[in-house]
Parts: sequence; C-alpha cells; structure tokens
Amino acid sequence: MKSLLSPTTSSGNTIGRSTFEDRELKSSVIEEYLEGIIFPASKNDILIHTETVHTPENVMAFYRYRLPDRVYQNPSDVSYTSFLSAYFFSQD
Repeated sequence: MKSLLSPTTSSGNTIGRSTFEDRELKSSVIEEYLEGIIFPASKNDILIHTETVHTPENVMAFYRYRLPDRVYQNPSDVSYTSFLSAYFFSQD
C-alpha cells in the first residue's frame, strides 16, 4: 500500500511528484500542492485548488478525508492539522 511521505521510485530513489511509499504524510508534501492558493482558505478552497494542480489521488485523499472543515490561515496551518490528524486518527 502506498502512502504519502517522500516521493520514491520502486528502487527507493527519491523523485518528483509521482509515487509515495513511506508511512506518514510529510508537511512538505502537503504544502507542495498548496503553492499558489490564497490564504485564508477553507477546506473547499483547498480541494478546488489541489484538484486544479493535478495533485495525486493519495494526497487528495488526505485533503478530503483527514482535513477538518474549517478556514486555514497558511500552508503551515494545514500541515500542522495533518500532524494532529495522524496522531489522533492513526488507529484506523
């Protein structure tokens, strides 16, 4: 099962935005796809923006299912929320 940390090839070499094989979502990956969005932004604003920049489906799954429905002040606010989400909801 692929997860959302560092992009790597099947041989384990780090690459651009293609596959994710590590266990946890890194803030740098979350924030990478938020480039260009105007903050403050709602969850819906984030979803619309990340769909337009062709964010990989596994990263989109985080934005859809793990990101609480609220207004975010900046990319760090979004990535901090991912940390809390992973901490509190990692039992699933």
